[in-house]
Amino acid sequence: MPSKKDVHEVHESIKKMVVATERENLKEWEADGIWRLQIKHGLFNIFLVHSVNGSVMRLIFPITIDDEKTSKKFDEIFNNSKTGVKATYLLRSSLNNPHCAYEILKRDNLFNGFQILMNLFPFEKDFSVRILDAGIQMIIGVGISGIDLLKTLGGNIELQQKATTDFPKTDPGPMYG
Repeated sequence: MPSKKDVHEVHESIKKMVVATERENLKEWEADGIWRLQIKHGLFNIFLVHSVNGSVMRLIFPITIDDEKTSKKFDEIFNNSKTGVKATYLLRSSLNNPHCAYEILKRDNLFNGFQILMNLFPFEKDFSVRILDAGIQMIIGVGISGIDLLKTLGGNIELQQKATTDFPKTDPGPMYG
C-alpha cells in the first residue's frame, strides 16, 4: 500500500535521485495535472511522467522519426510481403522485455518510431535511487536494441526523441478481473 507522501515531496526526491545517479535534470513542467521531468542519460533523453493524482510514475524512452520519407521507407519494410513478417518480428523481439513495455508509434498511419515504458512506484516506502537507476538502465538498454535494429534495417537514418504518449490521469485498473 502506498505511503502518504506528499506529491511535491516525491517530485523533489525524484529530482535529487536523478542527480545522485549522475544524470542531469533538463526540464520540469506540469500541465493538466501531469508532472513531467526530462532527464539526460548520455546522449539520450528520458521522460519521467506522473499524474499528480496517481501513485504510478512512468519512465518513457521515446524514439521517433520526423522525416516522412523515412517513415514511408520503414512502412515499406514492415509491410513488404517478403520481408515484413521477419522485420516486424525482429523489431518486436528487440523491444520485448519482461520488465518494461513498448509501444509502436504511428503518425498518419505510417511507422513513426517506438517508445519504451516502465512503471515506477515512488510513493512506496522502499522506493530508492537504486530502483530509479535500474529502471533508467533497463529502458535505455531495451531502447538501444531497437535503435540498432532500425539503423540496420533503414541504413543511415535520423531519429529523434519526443515523448508522444499522454499519461492517463488515473492509475491503471486491476490487471486481472
